[in-house]
Amino acid sequence: MENISFAFNATAPVFILVLLGYFLRRRKVIDGHFIDTASDFAFKYLFPLVIFEQIYQVDIRANLNPFFILYCSVGALALGGAAWWIAPRFIRDRPTCGAFLQGIYRSNCGLMGVALATNVFGPEGSLATVLLLPFVSVIQNTGAVVFLTAFSPREQKNSLKRILLNIVRNPIIIGSVAGMAVSLLKLPVPRFLAEPVSDLAGMASTLAFVALGGQIRLDNFFRNTRLVLWGCLIKLVLSPLVILVPAILFCGFSRYELGAIYFIFGASTAVSTFIFAKAMGSNETLAAQMVVYTTVFSSVTMFCWLFVLRYLGFL
Repeated sequence: MENISFAFNATAPVFILVLLGYFLRRRKVIDGHFIDTASDFAFKYLFPLVIFEQIYQVDIRANLNPFFILYCSVGALALGGAAWWIAPRFIRDRPTCGAFLQGIYRSNCGLMGVALATNVFGPEGSLATVLLLPFVSVIQNTGAVVFLTAFSPREQKNSLKRILLNIVRNPIIIGSVAGMAVSLLKLPVPRFLAEPVSDLAGMASTLAFVALGGQIRLDNFFRNTRLVLWGCLIKLVLSPLVILVPAILFCGFSRYELGAIYFIFGASTAVSTFIFAKAMGSNETLAAQMVVYTTVFSSVTMFCWLFVLRYLGFL
């Protein structure tokens, strides 16, 4: 019951905000201009602060298991490479392929993963998840930029230089690198800066979910259902399975580290994928579907994964 209650409490606020955005758009309180402006503001300014705040507060050097970080980082890269190789063979439309790749790759690990780890293990037991977050976050955010740039509808062919420039200039990547630099160099963040950063970061998810709800059109939201369901299966079941099984069989990680692997790789699709897709000209409808559908189904997969891992004695 505790896990069911947690899953419901974690996902219900998301749907309330999404429904609020849909309702406000239907009532013409917000319009397309507001959604575009809010999405752009969240992408360029708010989500970079979210990533920065999550990373800079972590003492990356303390209690760091280099092999654990290396394993998960290589796993994240391998998942991205496999997705890149397989997905274009089945999805011919470039914007759709880019949005699909991003949706199955990027996790809501910052918002959902850390909260779940804290709920299961407590603040001290969640340290492995918090320490893993900046490394996987940088890899996944970089991968998202690469996917969306490589499959951009604006150009049929993207040069390596263009992809690298998009990575370097991407606000999320800048926030991730800045957070890691502050953490590793132990630079103090004065209170008069930390508080505004925290306040602005706190706006990001709320604004993004409302904008996401305003974007929903029921006449096209149930299109591509088969593709979305395949995306949910890959994101919530196959991806964590591929990373967890070798870790359990060969690596000897602690239960906190095995939990961190699931919390990071098995979380629902990051809400900012919708913002990414909209900002970079990808298939924003599919991106929105992936966020909502994986969030819905994660309430079931979370319970199943936690039950099985605990029953087998791995958590």
